[in-house]
Amino acid sequence: MREVKSLYKTERHMVAIREYFGFMRATSVTAEIVDKYITTKQKAGKSNGTINRGTTILATAFRLARERKRITEVPKIRKLSETNVRQGFFEQEQIDALIAALPDYLQDLTRFTYLCGWRKSEVVGLTWPMVNMAAETITIPTSKNSRPRTLDLDGEVLAIMKRREKAATFERDGEPRVATHVFHREGAPIGDFKKAWHSALVRAGLTHEEKVPGSTKVRILHDALFHDLRRTAARNLLAKGVRETVAMKITGHATRSMFDRYSIVSSDDVRKAMKAVKVSR
Repeated sequence: MREVKSLYKTERHMVAIREYFGFMRATSVTAEIVDKYITTKQKAGKSNGTINRGTTILATAFRLARERKRITEVPKIRKLSETNVRQGFFEQEQIDALIAALPDYLQDLTRFTYLCGWRKSEVVGLTWPMVNMAAETITIPTSKNSRPRTLDLDGEVLAIMKRREKAATFERDGEPRVATHVFHREGAPIGDFKKAWHSALVRAGLTHEEKVPGSTKVRILHDALFHDLRRTAARNLLAKGVRETVAMKITGHATRSMFDRYSIVSSDDVRKAMKAVKVSR
């Protein structure tokens, strides 16, 4: 009803909550049972952030039920600290290897995100009515912060859009058709591509193995998220001398505090800075 733009993320986090609590009566869900759920997820290697997303949904469900007088008591649901803000980003050789390993339908999408730092939902939801190739602009009517945003096309981003314009025409049932979405898969909107992304990370060498606690088994951990492209774009824009206000307009960050979390530096940046520092003798 609130038209949450990241509803798919909420639905994804609902799965674990339903699996664990779905068979219980609401009155049976106590603070102790929720703590046991949290402990179980921690032992399974889930991050505090992931656990919090699920328990927040549970807490919201109880709050709504109490507001509607379905229940009278709400369990105390603790929130875990989230001090481990992810600092992942791509270096040039990594993004080159990743794009080469991705299937064709994800390559330009990844390039565009790497350059502009848009949210995943904005990129996969980009349609041709939002693009004005004559004026060389893209205008998103509404973004996550509910504000329209215009991006001027130039350089490599313009080259990507020209390629996508040619790729908009495809054939289905022997007849030529035109895709509505800028980035598409045989004319259809691009849905969940986590499996293809993970496979590409393996081929690009962006994974590592970790031993499962209390077991002889090992699991493959993927070292890069699609969202890391957004962080990388923010960092690269600032490194190229783009003013922060302009960079925020490109990436779509509404607040300075969130942008500051994304405009991170790499160890290589620090090394270069230290080489540039000199002490007069």
